[in-house]
Amino acid sequence: AKMQPGASDRTRRAMQKLARGVVLTSLGIPFLHGGCLFARTKQGNHNSYNAGDEINDFGWTRKGEYADIYGFTKGLIELRRAHPAFRMADDEMVRKSIFFENAGRNVAFTIDGRAAGDSWSTIYVAYNDEPTPLEVALPAGEWTVVVDATRAGTAPLGTVRGKTTLPPYSMLVAKRD
Repeated sequence: AKMQPGASDRTRRAMQKLARGVVLTSLGIPFLHGGCLFARTKQGNHNSYNAGDEINDFGWTRKGEYADIYGFTKGLIELRRAHPAFRMADDEMVRKSIFFENAGRNVAFTIDGRAAGDSWSTIYVAYNDEPTPLEVALPAGEWTVVVDATRAGTAPLGTVRGKTTLPPYSMLVAKRD
């Protein structure tokens, strides 16, 4: 997605959640920047290593204001910890277990969880980094949603079959046992 300095608070929150979701559902070692769980700001300074505490402070008081982002990130961490399919360390295993779906310019993929000994045999992940809704076609079968535009974790949030629409700046994680 392009930089959106004039984006609404709602859009910025969605972007924050999507950014955390991409990091925590991608394979490899995730890196979460300090304070990102509550939409930490560096006041536009993208290289703040020497900017001092005023710019680099985590802004701990923001946690309550951004409880939705905190909770979403916490749920993504719970998902990643509970499912070894998101933590494969062997690149050969990753290559054999990830299958990219046809989602236009957006990214969607399935993970063969069995390769990592996961209790979920197949996991579907899709990202929408656009300011418009995105319709995605899931592989055949019934899928249990565990991450949607506002909630993340391991608990079922509903089921989907066939096609579904992702809101702007959102993601979907669904599983089949």
